[in-house]
Amino acid sequence: MASRGTNHRGGRPSHTPDPSGKILSVTDVAVVVGFRPQAISNWMRRGYKGTVVPPYDHAGGCVWLRETIVPWLESHGFTVPPTVRP
Repeated sequence: MASRGTNHRGGRPSHTPDPSGKILSVTDVAVVVGFRPQAISNWMRRGYKGTVVPPYDHAGGCVWLRETIVPWLESHGFTVPPTVRP
C-alpha cells in the first residue's frame, strides 16, 4: 500500500497544475495536505467537516477556486505553503 501523499507507484502524484493559479484540483489539494487524491474524494462524498463543495466538476475531476479551498484547509488545521495561498 502506498504511503500518504504518494500515488500507487510510490511516487508523487503526477498532474499538471492550473497555469492561471486560480484553481486547485483534487490532486493539487492532496499534494498540499499530504494525502492521496482518493482521500480527498472521500471527504467530498462524505461531507467531511463541511468540505467546501467544488464549484466545478469536469472530465478531469472536481476543482476548487483557490480562494475558497485554502481558507477551509487552514481552518481545519492543514498547513498551506505560501506558494499555494491565494
